[in-house]
Amino acid sequence: MPPVMSTLKGLVVGAVITPIVAKYVIAPRMYDPNIMKEIHYIQKELDFVGWNVRHLEEEKGIKEEELYQPATYYAQA
Repeated sequence: MPPVMSTLKGLVVGAVITPIVAKYVIAPRMYDPNIMKEIHYIQKELDFVGWNVRHLEEEKGIKEEELYQPATYYAQA
């Protein structure tokens, strides 16, 4: 078998095997299954704080364009 064919075969196998190993072997061992729950909880907490900051700024009389805009401000469309 010519060296070019062997190299090509190695590249193809490496491109196929690597993502499979990463997804089904490495990722489950490295990441806690509850990580998405924790991320969602942190997002909710930050959103709560963000809206409180905005309401406090509104009470102080800050102009609309200078107000803090929480992340969910754009997601309400």
